[in-house]
Amino acid sequence: MEASQNRKTVIYVVATPIGNADDLTVRAMNVLSQADIIIGEERKVAARFLKQIGLSKPIIEVNEHTSQTELKDLIHEMIMKPMVYAQISDCGTPSFEDPGVELVQLADEYQIQVIPVPGVSSLMTLIMVAGIPMKEFYYAGFLSPKKEIRNKELKSLLDKYHDHSSIVILDTPYRLHALLDAISSVFSKNTKIILGYKLTMPEEKILRFTIADRKRICGDLPKGEFVLIIQKR
Repeated sequence: MEASQNRKTVIYVVATPIGNADDLTVRAMNVLSQADIIIGEERKVAARFLKQIGLSKPIIEVNEHTSQTELKDLIHEMIMKPMVYAQISDCGTPSFEDPGVELVQLADEYQIQVIPVPGVSSLMTLIMVAGIPMKEFYYAGFLSPKKEIRNKELKSLLDKYHDHSSIVILDTPYRLHALLDAISSVFSKNTKIILGYKLTMPEEKILRFTIADRKRICGDLPKGEFVLIIQKR
């Protein structure tokens, strides 16, 4: 184990698979095996993942509903009872579009050691197979679920697009078609999209199409995790 042996608290921020369990790194498995406590985004999801890899650990839930007071109480407990913690998200890389950021910020403030254990990222997974130059790009992340606000956000992204930057967008599995429709209402019909659908899973698809062809290419896709790139002009 890489943790300090003088029983000071340490938090490992551990990337977990985004779909294929075989993508868990050897280092991540070692850290999770030897951690005293797992910090998970959702208790049930974390417990299911641990069971899948043959582990059973105490789980503390930290997510968007966790108050600042609760986070500070957790940090205080970490200081008073030194242990090795492993923080995971529901899938992929913690602190990337999930609530893990606040805990890491507080840990730094209270001088608790935080150690990254890198692994799978949906963004980097798609970039690997996008087949386009990605030396620079604009990461837009999750847009608003509200139609009017989302359209305003997309219109503001046109400036990035006009600067010849590719744009990366994530969203929840059930909003893929709504997002593509919204993009089509703002960007030109010949705008090129690269869609990573259910990456690393058996149903994985890497689709390349123009906005005009979106319904023909992916109109029948069922709900599923995705990340997409609006390819630069």
